[in-house]
Amino acid sequence: MSAEKSSSGAFTTTSKVVQAAILLLWILWIMFGYRSNLVRRTDREHVELVHPHAKTTRPGTRGDHEVTTLPSVRTSTGASVLKKRTRSSRFRDICWKPQCIAIADIISDGLGKSSPCDNFFDFVCGKRAENQEVPPSNIKDSAVESLLRILKNSKAKEEGNSSAVEKFTAAYKSCVNRGNDSLQLQVSMQKIFRELGFDDWSTSSKEPANESNETVEHTWGEIGLRPFFDYTVELEPKKPSSKRTIIITNRADFFLLYCASAQTGSLSSPQKFNESIGSPASAENITTEQYSHCKKVVAEIIRLTSANVTKNESVLMAEDIMYFERALAKLSKETTNKRIEINMTSKNGEAPSNNFSLRTMLEKELHDINATLTDDIRVILECPDYYAGLIKFVSSVNSTKAIRNYVLWTYIRTMARVQGTPLHDLHMTYSFNTTNLTRSSAKNDVRTPCLMQLLKPGTMLSAGARLYIMYNFDKYDRKNVQKIMKFIKASFKMIILNSKWMTDLTKNKAAERLARMETVIGYPDWMLEDIAVDELYRYIPLLNENASFAEHIFWMQENNRYQELLKLRKRYKQREFSAVALFSHPYYIERSDTFVMPAAAIAPHYRRPPVPRALNFGTVGALASMLMANAIDRFDSTGLD
Repeated sequence: MSAEKSSSGAFTTTSKVVQAAILLLWILWIMFGYRSNLVRRTDREHVELVHPHAKTTRPGTRGDHEVTTLPSVRTSTGASVLKKRTRSSRFRDICWKPQCIAIADIISDGLGKSSPCDNFFDFVCGKRAENQEVPPSNIKDSAVESLLRILKNSKAKEEGNSSAVEKFTAAYKSCVNRGNDSLQLQVSMQKIFRELGFDDWSTSSKEPANESNETVEHTWGEIGLRPFFDYTVELEPKKPSSKRTIIITNRADFFLLYCASAQTGSLSSPQKFNESIGSPASAENITTEQYSHCKKVVAEIIRLTSANVTKNESVLMAEDIMYFERALAKLSKETTNKRIEINMTSKNGEAPSNNFSLRTMLEKELHDINATLTDDIRVILECPDYYAGLIKFVSSVNSTKAIRNYVLWTYIRTMARVQGTPLHDLHMTYSFNTTNLTRSSAKNDVRTPCLMQLLKPGTMLSAGARLYIMYNFDKYDRKNVQKIMKFIKASFKMIILNSKWMTDLTKNKAAERLARMETVIGYPDWMLEDIAVDELYRYIPLLNENASFAEHIFWMQENNRYQELLKLRKRYKQREFSAVALFSHPYYIERSDTFVMPAAAIAPHYRRPPVPRALNFGTVGALASMLMANAIDRFDSTGLD
């Protein structure tokens, strides 16, 4: 019995020894064998990576004795060229962590075909598809993919979450889940009608009805400028105490012109329609067939927005709307751009009679932001001919109901140009004689189009940027890159001052430009404040994600209108670089000597701890140094070397 126990104990001891030996061998393989497989060298000498297209032959020596070609770790990148150094290196000089090895492979895969002296950016990042030359204001593809992953989660970060981000998330989910819900669209449209001061579509002017004795001037005071005019507010940054100037111009986005162009083939695809800005057709060239077809589209859209309108009523309303569209489109085309300043008030506080209608409409706009028309606001009218023709045309219309229906239509036609609603689907289907444009969540992935719709200027681009930086480039990441930039600027200055080939005058001018260079790393400082970001969308209510996407779009457009009018206030504070976080490339602003590195351009190359900071100097630092050297090497904003 004792013999069996001793035998069993010996076996257990032997097993433990074997396990310990195996563990030791595994550790040794990790330390030496795995490393040797990567380096493929027996002498363990320190090597310097030389780009395959770089010149490696030194003057006076033969190139075949200088360069040794070794196979790369990643065969997809081709052969790597290694050059021996005279000094040796120790094991601790190289990072062998799995993170470092993986990132080294990524860097190797991204190397381009240019030499560093010819094109340093292509040398470092030439093979990265997302770094092809595109305008810096384009949204980076990796940022879009990251936002899609964030929005896929049911809940975003609760800590520090702003209401702007909540509104952005609700609008995205509404577009994805409720984009083709016609019943929900009608519910939302009724809310929009009430917000605009209308109960529903009015009975057509060609039907007998008991109209009220409402005057046209009273109607002007209810509808404001937007249905018939566009406007912008000019600011003078150098003179903050100067008068604010509102510039009023005619609208040119008439549905009739776009619809007719789609029929003739001027707009050959829905994409061109969505991207077009000017009017590609003229009111005089529209045929009877095109006019009838566009009227049919308008009638269909009217019935889609309200269940209370019959087919006959919608046809009669569409006829009135097309009559307005053709007349106003003709006026808009014939008008000449001639700026005149409008005197809105006289000495006794009353406006001249010929400007009363414009004053009434402008006061309606200012009333929405709790402002008044005072002597501190200059009013510039760019289209006096259009304004005079508009007053004459509207005065000739006998029915205020026809005017009201057209006003409602101006809001609906704007929403119909935005993807993600049944209005847009119906519009595209009829305008381009196509089918299968109605979105189907089962067949089409609508997530990316919905997100890109919200990232367009004038929607919720800054809110999307705020959500992106919360997850991908927060304030700690930004602070680390700002430290890197300080080192780079200090080193760059030292290189300039210690250079032997520049004159003292050139050195001083380059150093001066470097000293006055402002940097925007990732995003502006105010983007870290929830209050500042929320202020940009203060007029958008927090809608439910089950509401129609058209309702979200309506409030985004209203918010843009209000935000533009807020510039008339003297306390208005302009928010610069509001959308820069999602831009695809670093860029330099010559006129203000501003160095901009968007968060989306930094995040793919930036690595958080425990990855050594030296790696960020080699990636983010290389991008910054390239742009900085290019900016210093060019003419400055005054046109001098």
